[in-house]
Amino acid sequence: MSQQNTTTQPPRSAHQLASDLLDGLEAGVETIKGLRAILALVRRDEQCSSYLKDICTIGLGQAEFVGGNLEDDMKQADAELFELERVATQSGNAENVSQHEGGAA
Repeated sequence: MSQQNTTTQPPRSAHQLASDLLDGLEAGVETIKGLRAILALVRRDEQCSSYLKDICTIGLGQAEFVGGNLEDDMKQADAELFELERVATQSGNAENVSQHEGGAA
């Protein structure tokens, strides 16, 4: 019978979580900017094939979709950070109460 390790990775700190999300968002933004620039150049070129224009349009749509997902991830992370702050504040209050009441929390 195998044992399952429920703590394979330590939880990320709030700073690391925010940093990871920011890195992902920056990459998504740069991808969208690049695809928009390519699409603008392709649209100006009358001799460019319709196929290439379609590829750029699809790529831009996908990049915007990824950007939307990153935005959702950021909102979720913000909610998680808020919850972490709330729990940390409550833990601090419980410790203070415990100290003032002779150790009974």
